Parts: sequence; C-alpha cells; structure tokens
Amino acid sequence: MDYIYIYSYTVTKDLLKNNFIIKDIKANPKNRNRTVFMFQETEELKDYLKAKHNINM
Repeated sequence: MDYIYIYSYTVTKDLLKNNFIIKDIKANPKNRNRTVFMFQETEELKDYLKAKHNINM
C-alpha cells in the first residue's frame, strides 16, 4: 500500500473534515517534535490536494 505523507496540521485537519482517513501517524524523522500523518494514496486524495491546497503528487 502506498501512502501520501502530510507534514502540515492544517492540511491534515482539512483532509479529516473531508472524510479522508489517517492510516498511520509517525514521528517526523527530521524533527522529532513534529508528526507525519500518512494517508492512503488514491486518485481522489491526489485530486483534492491539487485542487484545494495546490499540492501536486
């Protein structure tokens, strides 16, 4: 299973509000005080990120 890693709390909150489900949460390897949120990679998620947050995958 492939994942999209989201480092932003703001983007993560928006995804959750729009019914995308977090598959896993891990510590950020570059900054242990931060968190990385993992979402399953789908075309729907990629399209949403591009349209709403200008994030291209």
